[in-house]
Amino acid sequence: MGISALHEFVPDSIPSLGNRLFVDSIEELPDIRKFGAMLAKLHQESMASPEAPQEFGFPVVTYEGTMYQDVTWCKDWEQSSKLHMWAFIDQEMISRGPSQELDELLPHFKEKVIPRLLRPLQTHGRSTKPFLLHGDLWYGNMAIKVDTGTPIFF
Repeated sequence: MGISALHEFVPDSIPSLGNRLFVDSIEELPDIRKFGAMLAKLHQESMASPEAPQEFGFPVVTYEGTMYQDVTWCKDWEQSSKLHMWAFIDQEMISRGPSQELDELLPHFKEKVIPRLLRPLQTHGRSTKPFLLHGDLWYGNMAIKVDTGTPIFF
């Protein structure tokens, strides 16, 4: 679902089956202007999910590296961000073990910091819109298509 969703909006930038073996590519960073334009197209044209218009989330679990992302459908960006952040924190705590310092900081972070940073995006007439994005975008997931010079990502 993930690769096909991306492919729907930027088909020239997604290799067949999401695998580098299915496209002749150069493993170099693409031209920043071309890559930025491709990402802008992805974000602008995917502003509402057909499965749940105006909700934030995704129909299948996604990953950033080996860590799963909580992509449960939510009505607003603040709640979605909390779920996303908490999934990472939970996995980190399982990996590293308990931390008294984190136990003291995290409730304040969740209840004060996240709302103070994100709630203003949805007040005083402002709104956020859901759109599709690549959840693990880094230089190791980018290349250049040999035949067209088009930026591609995996």
